[in-house]
Amino acid sequence: MRKVLCLVLCFALTGCAAMSQPYRAGGLPTLDAAAHPDSIEQDGVTVAVRALAAEEAKEGLVCFLPSYGIQPVMVSVHNGSSRTYRFQKRSISPEPFPALEVYRKVRSHPNMTASAYAPHPWGTSEEEIGWNLMFLLAMPLLLPMLVLGDLSEVSWNSAFKNDLLKKEFKDGPIRPGQTRSGLIFLSREKMSESLRIELEGNPDSEPLVFHFEGRS
Repeated sequence: MRKVLCLVLCFALTGCAAMSQPYRAGGLPTLDAAAHPDSIEQDGVTVAVRALAAEEAKEGLVCFLPSYGIQPVMVSVHNGSSRTYRFQKRSISPEPFPALEVYRKVRSHPNMTASAYAPHPWGTSEEEIGWNLMFLLAMPLLLPMLVLGDLSEVSWNSAFKNDLLKKEFKDGPIRPGQTRSGLIFLSREKMSESLRIELEGNPDSEPLVFHFEGRS
């Protein structure tokens, strides 16, 4: 109990610095479809994909998604044709996770919270009773810390969700001369499968289908 109380008091005296770290994601690596050596071109449309390395994934999204079985993959599409094509994640195989589903998988706050230092069962010895009393006296210091920790968790989760949505490749048209890039989130269990990306054309034209070899 003495060890627990010491930890609690340390947290109370040092404030909530450990629990109130803001969400600070870095940028994503650039991927130029037109210049990438492994890009595929069809009818003036060029597509490139690259799975993010572990450090790139953690730097760009803070949370280490591979530990949740999710592989972020950067996709870049350059439309050098005279036609408009439409990117739809439902036309990708294997089917990627939507950003909101990724968020739900990893929504827990990454920092240590005071709940990790929950007190042990109350002791009955004279010494333990004394420490128990001191713990009760420390509760006014502990409660604000718990409240701020909860607020920090809400803020962190909200920022993480917004960042995922911002960096996800949005469904929508890719017009002539336009280049669009973003992330898709694949299951790591299916990374050995071929990646198929289909771009829908106009009603009077066939879609463009791009195949990329899987990774072992």
